[in-house]
Formats: sequence, structure tokens, C-alpha cells
Amino acid sequence: MGGTAFLIPGKLAEHHWQPAPEKRSFLDRVMGKRGFTKPRVTELGPGARLIELPPGPLVELAADFRDFLSRRLVEPWEASQLVLDYLDDGVVTVFLRGEQSPERTEPHYYLQVTFSGCAGMAEVSAEVAWHWAALWYQDGYERVADRFFEPFGFVPSYSEAHELPANPFLPLGKLGYGMYVGKLPGTPDEEAPSQLFELDAWVMESLDDTEDLSIIGQLDTKFGSLMADAQCRCQLCMPEFEANLGR
Repeated sequence: MGGTAFLIPGKLAEHHWQPAPEKRSFLDRVMGKRGFTKPRVTELGPGARLIELPPGPLVELAADFRDFLSRRLVEPWEASQLVLDYLDDGVVTVFLRGEQSPERTEPHYYLQVTFSGCAGMAEVSAEVAWHWAALWYQDGYERVADRFFEPFGFVPSYSEAHELPANPFLPLGKLGYGMYVGKLPGTPDEEAPSQLFELDAWVMESLDDTEDLSIIGQLDTKFGSLMADAQCRCQLCMPEFEANLGR
């Protein structure tokens, strides 16, 4: 399926290892039934395992992230609106996981916010979402920790979760965001309209006129040297910039 995963590592309170009663439906109460949730452990090999725990109220992080974008993108660019529409389409999932290896006596826990690549059709939008999630976490690290993590019993560690991706983004109007990848090693794809930028596959498949293809074909010469400075020009990073292409 592809996509991206924004990870927040940390330490988890021990009580989360204990079975917890599930929320009962009306029928469950009538029948006197009570279920319990507990961590699910998948053995990966000698001394290695993956632990999945119920994220509980931490699933609300997805809504908090979306609220942050609503505050910061009051008047979204056309490219930004396409990413917001993508985020509103059920592509965000929150996991609480732990990994244990033979070298570690304690599991390495992390909160994982995933952005689906929609079967390969929205990989660039997933990358933009990861980038925006990093900015959301940087902007409200203490608030998020106080509101969500501390009551739950999760102590985040300052780590790679704060780093921004290496590939910057360029707004391209109705074509969404272009991800600048530079000249990748290997044999160039001569059939690709751009050697320096990647766009969502759904955008590429929707192109049906010479004008759109011409715009993409001009990206390398028009914006290649500009984006070589590795500065992101998304609406959050550079709100004064917009390419206005594809309009």
C-alpha cells in the first residue's frame, strides 16, 4: 500500500501491559458479557517480537493534527487543498507499537501515525502529510505531550520524530505538490515528463491534455535550479511563495 509513517518514540507505562475491559454494548450488558483487550504479540524470530497495544485516546492525535492544519492553512492554496482533501478521506491511522530484539531487555515503544499511499496513487501527498505532521509536532510538542501523552502514560523522547524530510515540495496548483527528488542515481526514465520532480500517480493518470503535459515537462528547466537549494516551498514552510502552475 505504501505511504509514510510518522514515528514518535518513547517510554510506556507498565499498566498498559495489563488486560483492560472493553467498552460494552447494550446487548453485552444484557447478556452479562465482558471482553478484555490486551497487547498482541507477534514473534518475529529468536528473541525478536512486535508488540501492538490499543492506542485508546491517542487516536485523537489525528484530529488534533487536522485542527492544526485548519488553523495554519486558513486560505489553503489549491495544492494544499488537495492534500487536505486527501487527509479527510480516511487515510490516517494511529498505532501504538513496541519492538523487542535479543539485544534489548525492554521493548522500544513508539507511536506511529500512518498516512496511506492509497495503493501507490497518493505517495507524494503521503510525503507532504508526513512533512506537515513533523511541523505539527515541532509546533505543539509540549501541548501534545501534556494533553495526550501524560494522561495516557506515554513519555515521548526527543528524536528523529522532529526531523524534516530531505525532499522539499513545490506547489503546482491543480496538479498538487511536486516533490523535488533531484537527479537520482541510475538510468534516467526517458519516458518520464520530469526527471527532478515526482507527482501523485493519480495526477499523472488524470492528465489528458497537451497543456498539462507541457507544464510538467517544463518543471525541470523552470524550477530545477530553484529547488536545488533544498528549501521547501509548501504553504507551511514558505507561505509567501506559490508557483501558480496548473491554474
